[in-house]
Formats: sequence, structure tokens, C-alpha cells
Amino acid sequence: MPRSRRTAKRRSPSVDNDTRKRIGQHIRGLREERRMTQASVADPAFTAAFISMVESGRALPSMKSLLHIARRLRVPIRQTLPPDL
Repeated sequence: MPRSRRTAKRRSPSVDNDTRKRIGQHIRGLREERRMTQASVADPAFTAAFISMVESGRALPSMKSLLHIARRLRVPIRQTLPPDL
């Protein structure tokens, strides 16, 4: 008889709405300081709509997304997060 295997579901870390909004506002501030548009931060993998969702706190960026945003804004990845986070 074959044994059934149990697999654990991966849970994404819980981040509250306030934290998501703070991250988004911080990224928006960096972008606006550089007089860049959401479209100029975007590319085919990360659309302007996604950048908008991040900035409004409706989406939590992954490390890959933060790295992309940091590169487009020409800042170290750590600078994409608020200093007090």
C-alpha cells in the first residue's frame, strides 16, 4: 500500500495594513523625490498597476519586487523600507 504524504502549507508572513501602507508611502516618496512616474519604475514583469498597488498598500512587495524597485529608483534595497521598520 502506498503511503500518503502530508505536506505543510506555506504561510506567508502576516503583515498588518498599517505596515503595508507605510512601506507603500515610503516607496512613493522615494519615487516622487526623483520625479519619476509609476510607469518609469515599472517594466513588463512589474507593471505600473502593481507599483500603484504597492504604493497604496494594497499589495505587499516581495524581496524580488523590492530589489526591482530599488534598482529602478537607484537606491540600496534597504532604503526601500521605512527606516523605523
